[in-house]
Amino acid sequence: MGWSSFPPEHKKSLARALGLYAGAVALVGAWVWLHSDATLRDWQKRTPMAIATVKTVTVDNLQGDTAAQTPDVESAIPMPPPSPGEGYISLIMTDVGLSEADTARAMQELPTEVTLAFSPYAPTLSDWLKKAKDAHRDTLILLPMEPVNYPKEDPGPQALLLRQSDQDNARRLEAVLRQSGGTVGAMNFMGSSLLQDEKNVTSVMAALRKRSGLFIEDPQGGGSVAADVAERAGTPYLSVEVKIDAKASELDINQQLLKLENLAKQRGYAVGLAQPYPVTFTALKNWTSHLQERGIKLVPLAAVWQEKTRQQTAIEPPPMPPTP
Repeated sequence: MGWSSFPPEHKKSLARALGLYAGAVALVGAWVWLHSDATLRDWQKRTPMAIATVKTVTVDNLQGDTAAQTPDVESAIPMPPPSPGEGYISLIMTDVGLSEADTARAMQELPTEVTLAFSPYAPTLSDWLKKAKDAHRDTLILLPMEPVNYPKEDPGPQALLLRQSDQDNARRLEAVLRQSGGTVGAMNFMGSSLLQDEKNVTSVMAALRKRSGLFIEDPQGGGSVAADVAERAGTPYLSVEVKIDAKASELDINQQLLKLENLAKQRGYAVGLAQPYPVTFTALKNWTSHLQERGIKLVPLAAVWQEKTRQQTAIEPPPMPPTP
């Protein structure tokens, strides 16, 4: 049965249908072409991770000493120890840089003593680091590391992974640290698996020691060797002790802030971690307004590390005299 056997009215209907289809395709194509840039920008605003910028770093441009770009926490001006019943608190806001709105709010609303931990995937990382430096605010760079349930949870294309070669991990580590000029150190992003591996953790601590940088551990569960390796490497080390908004409700946040205060008063110092949630910003604004009345002083990380070191030095026994 050939085309000539179809009735004329059927041929006309098919021709009209094909013409309408072609017209619709042309209209859709024209609309997409005209609106593609605006649509892409809208998607990028809604999905910050989708616009992560990963810089290509070669062996050649890894040369050079970046230690001068990192503030030396060991030479920071010492603060007097807190009086009995008082304490120092360092607060870190993590996952900063991915959202322009959240980052701007953190810069504008949080006290300058609050440290901002920036994602290495932040699209305008260098600009934000400069703004923080100009505002006399300490910053950290987040080091993506392999979690125990990788790849179900993926720390991103710059992550240190146990299945990679030492050379590949070294390149990734340097690539992240090279874009962290001006930060006081680094904090792990994920890492429940890699932080149990002494060889990889030793590489991280050695790189930070070269830059006189702190390592802040965001605990991911048991088995981490970070504290022991940092001590052997001589790398300044602090651990987050209270995650104030693991449950992002006003009641839970206030309870965790009280826990953080009590720890600081008992021991003299404490380190807390926050995330850029709207409820967290509101809670921190209320919390910081009357801190000194409660015997708490919000301080940079270097001050807490110095207080920790002072206490450790005070309790260490004096060296034994040589045996005759």
